[in-house]
Amino acid sequence: MASAVFNNLLAPSDSNTDFQNSHQDMRKCSSVSFIDATNNPENLLTPLRKSISSLFCQNDSATKNTARMQYGSGDQNFKSRLQQYFIENHKSSLRIQLFNFVIKVLSCVLYCVRVVHDTTGEDTTDVRLANTRINYDALFWVETNDLLWTIQTVVAAISIAETVLIFYTGSILRLLMNIHFLLELQTSAPLIASIFVPELRRLYVPIFLNCWLALGILENMLHDLHRVSQVSHSALFRQTIGLFSTLVCIIFTGTCGMEHLQRAGSRHFGLFNSFYFIIVTFSRVGYGDFYPDFWVSQLFVVILIVAVLPVLTIRVFFLWKTWLEWEKSGMDYTKGFGKGQTHVVFTITHLEADFIEDFLTEFYAHPKHAGILIVLLSPSKLNNRMKLLLQIPLWAHRVLYIRGSALKDEDLERTLMAKAKACFILNARHVNKKNESDEQTILRSWAVKDFAPHVPQFVQVFCPETKLHIEHAEIIICEDEFKYSLLANNCICPGISTYITLLMHTSRLVEVQISASKRTKRHQIYPI
Repeated sequence: MASAVFNNLLAPSDSNTDFQNSHQDMRKCSSVSFIDATNNPENLLTPLRKSISSLFCQNDSATKNTARMQYGSGDQNFKSRLQQYFIENHKSSLRIQLFNFVIKVLSCVLYCVRVVHDTTGEDTTDVRLANTRINYDALFWVETNDLLWTIQTVVAAISIAETVLIFYTGSILRLLMNIHFLLELQTSAPLIASIFVPELRRLYVPIFLNCWLALGILENMLHDLHRVSQVSHSALFRQTIGLFSTLVCIIFTGTCGMEHLQRAGSRHFGLFNSFYFIIVTFSRVGYGDFYPDFWVSQLFVVILIVAVLPVLTIRVFFLWKTWLEWEKSGMDYTKGFGKGQTHVVFTITHLEADFIEDFLTEFYAHPKHAGILIVLLSPSKLNNRMKLLLQIPLWAHRVLYIRGSALKDEDLERTLMAKAKACFILNARHVNKKNESDEQTILRSWAVKDFAPHVPQFVQVFCPETKLHIEHAEIIICEDEFKYSLLANNCICPGISTYITLLMHTSRLVEVQISASKRTKRHQIYPI
């Protein structure tokens, strides 16, 4: 009976034929449909057909009671496709952000060129002391030529178009609440408006504020570069670049703002004079040879100093925290030693100073291992004994500690596991739960095998049954198996366990000075 039912299931039937037809229709269909099959008598032939045909597309007669769920990108508009290409794709996003960063920097350079060629008022190097009249028109109107205005307008149009493409999500109100977009409007919209109103071409636009937009783009570029590039960039590197870039933006903003505001005062500053004044002010020297004499420029200096203090404090605080975490986690092998040096990776879960010292002593006892470096990979923190051990001159230039796990490819990349001569996967001596320790050893061994299959492994386990799971290792040392074997052989040959133990450990004998003992042995008294 059972065989007959099994043969009927395997035999070609109408339900199987309909399933094949529905499967072919599914390939032609770009959506998943849920069909109401209650009014279709053909679906009552078999329960199998009803359950399967309800998942795929059928003929046009069954499309009346159909609820479709569309998948794919067929209904996306042009803007959605551009956002998907320029934002979701990491490589293309990095390219477009690099282009946008260049545009922002170019706009700042063009602003400096405009300031240098500005002929409004007296020469910028002239310092007028007698005239105390305030020229407010110089704050709103500047001189520029048509070529420079054209280049600035083209750059502004490209910049604001990219900003709208990136930040517009369908809501204009949400777009207007974005600080990045508001700053973009302030620096680019007046230039675009001057195309239709020629009188606005002489209107002053604070284009130098684009440096802050470039700073945000640079930080996003560093994150995308970390995801795309094969070379890992640490958080400390990104924090350092961010702090340096913030300091550059603060100095550039103060220089350009001071130069423009002093146009209305009696003392006209050039770009270099403004830069000199900002550096002297931030360094808290204050020579007094240059100082603002206009209340707006004085207020600008006060606001700049008040704003700089919290910004730099926060940056330095996060950099300090990142430095502490980086110091705890060790360093990368590529940054610790030369690329041409030979190294082995030693991974262990729990760090014991005595165990590590015994391993280092036995490893470097062989003369051929003198030029090999050891990369110590462990998720545990260094205690005081381990810090003192690694600071000993004998091991300081031979051992590099990296805090991480062998289960993570990022940490294995930090140790250059693919270029290592060997990998030692060991366990600490004093472990209470040996089964759990062996399980972690199996996972670490398989992770190393998956990351670098050509690197030979030397694995230490506790239980004999663990050896079945890591047969790919070059050498496997089972502690229980070795211990019981020594005890069994010690019953046959007493003292063999001590003999083998002494042979396996390196000992350095102290040379006896025979000549000195011969001269002084007559003066020695031994108690009997």
